[in-house]
Amino acid sequence: MRKFAIQGKTMTLFHREKMRVPLIVINTHGDEGETIRKALEDEDVSLLCVSGLEWNHDMAPWPSDSVYGDVPFTGGADDYIAFLDNVVRDVSEDILPSWIGIAGYSLAGLFALYSLYRTDTFSRAASVSGSLWFPGFPEFVKIHDFRKTPERIYLSLGEKEAKVRNSLMQSVQSNTEAIFDTYKSFSINTIVEMNKGGHFTDEIGRIARGIRWLLNG
Repeated sequence: MRKFAIQGKTMTLFHREKMRVPLIVINTHGDEGETIRKALEDEDVSLLCVSGLEWNHDMAPWPSDSVYGDVPFTGGADDYIAFLDNVVRDVSEDILPSWIGIAGYSLAGLFALYSLYRTDTFSRAASVSGSLWFPGFPEFVKIHDFRKTPERIYLSLGEKEAKVRNSLMQSVQSNTEAIFDTYKSFSINTIVEMNKGGHFTDEIGRIARGIRWLLNG
């Protein structure tokens, strides 16, 4: 494990010390990188986990009102993608991954998909219980092109995630299914996996399953 900090963000690299294995970048809300690594310890994969994020800024593709508190979304994803590109490039020069993917949970799942439209760094993405209720995102997906056509995209959702009081968040399942249909129409290898429980059920297990699907194909 190697840990380093850049511009207030903490990077934790878990590397197998063998050449030519995939690298998965994971933006985390907290310090769950070690737990994710343990869940994937039987896989030949390197993980770069990033924490210390300004969650409602760095993960949001554009500004939007708050939906579950008093902190609005301030649309800093483009700037963060430029920052992340530089970090991933430096790490890649050191460990020489066979390919690079990105995974994330909740808002980081939204960001994982959005990043495919803003950089060609990632060839595979997992949006795990992604915040695909985010205003305007299904429409964005329909009219924008990827920077590089991804090889695989994994989408997942808890079966109870749409059963909430917030009317915007109730759209998460229909939006996820609409985005899946859009990607399938582009002949992209895509899957939607439904999980038991709500948004906060088995977060680490869901992330691990999403990454395994990216790896095993």
